[in-house]
Amino acid sequence: MPPATDPMMLGVYDGYLPLAHDQLSSLTKCGGNAVLHPIVAKSTQSTSGAVVTKAAVTTKNQLEEWTTCGVCQGKMYLLLQAFAPLPNTTDDSHNRMLYVYGCNSAQCAAKPSQSWVAVSLQVDREDDDAAAAEEEGDEEEEPIPVGPTPVEFLPNRSSFPPIAVDIMPEPSKETIVPTDIERRIIEETEANASAGDASTEDVQELEDHIDLKNKPIDVSYDKFRRRIARCPRQVLRYQRGGVPLFMNPLKSSELTVPPCEHCGGVRAMELQLLPTLLYFVHSKDYVSSGKPHGDDGVDFATATIFSCAKGCLSKASSSSSSSDDSAPTIILQKEFLFVEPAPSVVEEQGGVPDLRGYFAPEAKDASAAAAAVASDEADEAA
Repeated sequence: MPPATDPMMLGVYDGYLPLAHDQLSSLTKCGGNAVLHPIVAKSTQSTSGAVVTKAAVTTKNQLEEWTTCGVCQGKMYLLLQAFAPLPNTTDDSHNRMLYVYGCNSAQCAAKPSQSWVAVSLQVDREDDDAAAAEEEGDEEEEPIPVGPTPVEFLPNRSSFPPIAVDIMPEPSKETIVPTDIERRIIEETEANASAGDASTEDVQELEDHIDLKNKPIDVSYDKFRRRIARCPRQVLRYQRGGVPLFMNPLKSSELTVPPCEHCGGVRAMELQLLPTLLYFVHSKDYVSSGKPHGDDGVDFATATIFSCAKGCLSKASSSSSSSDDSAPTIILQKEFLFVEPAPSVVEEQGGVPDLRGYFAPEAKDASAAAAAVASDEADEAA
């Protein structure tokens, strides 16, 4: 597979969104509730002007099923909603979104293949509401509040607070940020040196703590930390065909990404969620009622989406579109998701991550669901 040609883009925390601002289906954000394309969101309503099809109803029902935790049967929390058009698509009507859900429970998070899901939803019809809102936003840009988690923005604790995400290229300059233990040792050693009583043993102790050459997992984490330090507020990384940034050392044999189930082609990294997200959504504060006492919510190191490198669904949509303009093409499918275990879990495993169960693969019936959607559209058009 050829290397990525587009730059690595970062999604950076940009404040909390009031609910009034959290209404656009094309908005890239973290937390809150998923804002689906109106054609899917209103599929159960007879709203004037809305195109209601069997495909839209099927899509909405399938999404509700997929976002139910397979461990506790509770509803998963939205972690990410991202606008992610496929390559080589220039039509304004092309609307593809990525959604990542996870159950906000530490017990459930230990089984990510059952408690996480990543899906893509493609609707080849422009969202008029979003387009109008973007035009209004160009004329008058309202400030987004930044600060402590505004709990009053949420009607209940069934979702994380919605967070605005600013998209920017990854800075090339690397900023070195010492860890707490490194900072303490450096300060103590500098203090001893200034007092004139720094010994050879003091210097050796500093070198032993800072030198990570003989600690493979620390070396990997140090690389991860330095890369994140380029932009500490980043919560996601996006680059089709890019190289994932893992916190723990992984062997190629430990991560086997299956080929695309539609065309058989290679899957490549598209998007990666970072653990910094948990800090901004305050996951511990939003654990739903009914969870065991002491449940601190979801935890992870990274979560990476691998999608078809060819973007084959953009071609599939054009071939499955009907001649009836009132029936837009709707494609919902699970994407392959790899959830890297959190450092606390790796530590419990003796410093070597046990990756069994940390894959949240696409459902075997995903292609069948997509075919059913296309069939529904054909029936509707007929």
